[in-house]
Amino acid sequence: MKDLITTIAAVVLLMIFVMQFANNQMIFSRITAADKAIDNFQCIAGDNWRQDSKKEELKLLISECLDCDASLVEIEEDGEKMSISAPVKNVVACNEILGIDDDKSVFIYRKGLWKSA
Repeated sequence: MKDLITTIAAVVLLMIFVMQFANNQMIFSRITAADKAIDNFQCIAGDNWRQDSKKEELKLLISECLDCDASLVEIEEDGEKMSISAPVKNVVACNEILGIDDDKSVFIYRKGLWKSA
């Protein structure tokens, strides 16, 4: 009986590592999609990237890529630079089993854009 309990615990622990690896692959795909979307947006928008309608369009695009609410995506302008930030949730797989709160299983994605010459 002791061997059975030990085996089950070991399998559960190993599955957490596999699930975290799969989660990391998914997060990497989201970040890559957001990076590509921002780069494409900058190429397509050109000089019009400062318009409010374009910013809202970019917010929606990033929120779809990173699977977050569009209201959580922040776009800040500073002269020729635009800074974009958005939360990426569910960074830790099986966070409930590990005792990690959902609000601590988040990181902030950030990217800066500069006006092209």
